[in-house]
Amino acid sequence: MATFPATVFFFINLILLGVALEDLE
Repeated sequence: MATFPATVFFFINLILLGVALEDLE
């Protein structure tokens, strides 16, 4: 269960990265 928070954090980073890239264009 220790990998659950890390996975959530990873997905949040991916979403934020996607939004940031779309905002830059």
